[in-house]
Amino acid sequence: METTEEVDAVFKEVRSRIEAIDQALSKERESIRRAAFYVGRKLTAEENARLDEIRATRKMLGSELKTLGFSTIEKLEKAEDLDALVSAIQSVTQQLDNDVGRLDKLVEFAKKTADVGAKLAAVTERLVGLRDTLTGSKAEG
Repeated sequence: METTEEVDAVFKEVRSRIEAIDQALSKERESIRRAAFYVGRKLTAEENARLDEIRATRKMLGSELKTLGFSTIEKLEKAEDLDALVSAIQSVTQQLDNDVGRLDKLVEFAKKTADVGAKLAAVTERLVGLRDTLTGSKAEG
């Protein structure tokens, strides 16, 4: 039985090979089209046949990539370390939930602190107004 890491490595290697072939075919297709375009001629029967082959091969590669994806999922489901991976993910999820809970409490505390600050500012403003009133009445007397 393989580990998830081994399954992932195989998937990446095969996918890389499929993508390399697909890119090479794409470049060949563009090269055929450009060659005819640059000299101002239509594609020959041979070129059209090759383009059909390229199209069919690229379609097959896409199908193979889907098959690779499905077979990789099957292998991952049977991987020997899947339970440990799931457990680790659940642990991280729990830690994140705890962090969110602590952050929610901090937000509430910050809101209360801001409310207290606003009330202190209002009291300070009233005290300044009272001082100005008292100072103004002394200056007039």
